Amino acid sequence: MLTSNLPPMVVFPEASRVYSDWKTSLEKRGVQIRLSTEVTQVISRSSKGVEVNIKQGLTETTEEYDELVFCVLSDTAKRLLGKEARWIEKRVLGAVKWSDDITVTHSDMNYMKKWYEVEFNKEHTVSNLAHGRNELKRVEEAKKTFKPMYYIKQTPADPRKLEMSFDCSAFQYQLDKNAPLENHVFQTIFLNKEDEETWSKHEIAPDKIIKENWWHQLCHSYTHYLFVAPLLFLLNGKRRTTYAGSWTLVNAHELAVISGVAAAYSLGAEYPLQLREDKFAKLCFRLYLLLVHWKWFGN
Repeated sequence: MLTSNLPPMVVFPEASRVYSDWKTSLEKRGVQIRLSTEVTQVISRSSKGVEVNIKQGLTETTEEYDELVFCVLSDTAKRLLGKEARWIEKRVLGAVKWSDDITVTHSDMNYMKKWYEVEFNKEHTVSNLAHGRNELKRVEEAKKTFKPMYYIKQTPADPRKLEMSFDCSAFQYQLDKNAPLENHVFQTIFLNKEDEETWSKHEIAPDKIIKENWWHQLCHSYTHYLFVAPLLFLLNGKRRTTYAGSWTLVNAHELAVISGVAAAYSLGAEYPLQLREDKFAKLCFRLYLLLVHWKWFGN
């Protein structure tokens, strides 16, 4: 056993306050944060700096900066660069593959019961394992504590494809964890709009749907590790431009943070002191910096 069967869960009670306090902290240190402001186009990049077109409300202006850091998806970066994109940037940024997925937030218990095990089922338990190992105590405990948070199933139309669901009431701070199961709020994710004919989304009762959200998701194709990740060092630091985001390697929150730290470090910032004391964090950062920026972090 590598991890506990009941891992601790940490959920921010008011996530908006986390970002608000973070914003205030940065502003006290001299960082200028501009919300409701859109970069619409990169005008020019040269040894003197970069020019970008900025839109704030109905007003558009051109502004100059020393460096440009793209913390956006690759297709967005390619669009913003437009004619300013070098051929290698068009090639690498264009090689990233995406899928359009949809998250359906709903309360359709009939749908969940049809496709997932949402309640304790004794028929799926094993009390005695090989070599005389008795698990009866854990089975009895599961009868009282069986509250799954995450679900996954193969798509019947194509077993190579998967569908994920979440019981939001089991871990979201704002929802009642002790509410009757029929009152729980679920989220079901259907992957890749091109495979829409394989989805079971139409089985969710329309009157049980709370909200639908489309989102753009990185596809972890083998081509990503042949034509994107190994070639990003040819883009980073060139023409006063640096790229960051989870898409630069693997789609994970932790990787997004590492990529941001790497972008800052490559532009002259100090590596955070608190991370220097974490050997695993430092190893991940060192490997990322070497692969994506071709720079060595030896401290």
